[in-house]
Amino acid sequence: IGLGIPAEPLFRSRDQSFNDVLNKLNELPGAQAVTLEKEMLKMAASSVPEDAKKTFEKIDKMVMLGIEDASAETQATFLEQVKTLKNNYNKVTEEQEDDQTVFVFADMDDDGNSKGLIVATAGKDQCVFVYIDGAISVDEISQLGDIMK
Repeated sequence: IGLGIPAEPLFRSRDQSFNDVLNKLNELPGAQAVTLEKEMLKMAASSVPEDAKKTFEKIDKMVMLGIEDASAETQATFLEQVKTLKNNYNKVTEEQEDDQTVFVFADMDDDGNSKGLIVATAGKDQCVFVYIDGAISVDEISQLGDIMK
């Protein structure tokens, strides 16, 4: 993630608790973040398979934050902050595999489309937080995950 792009302001959500969590994560040692606006995402869409381009076009903004060489203390603080998001987002899953913890939170509308999606993982000396702002379905989210592997 270390693109050398200043991360402030990362994102201004209507949800103040989200802003607070994101700002606290950004203050952790070694945190590097980038916000991709719609225009930048359109450029990225040019390099993905044709069937994924429509999904990229539905994303309004993406925030990515990463911490490499994260200490056990930093990982614990990261997860503690992420867990507070359950107050305002639906926890889709929480998985513990090997030494890695993965959370997925979603803000879904009545039609099952995501208004916002958060994927956060900590373990193996790194932490990653990704927020996708846009009206995309769970199936489209899975498709993006397959592309980004």
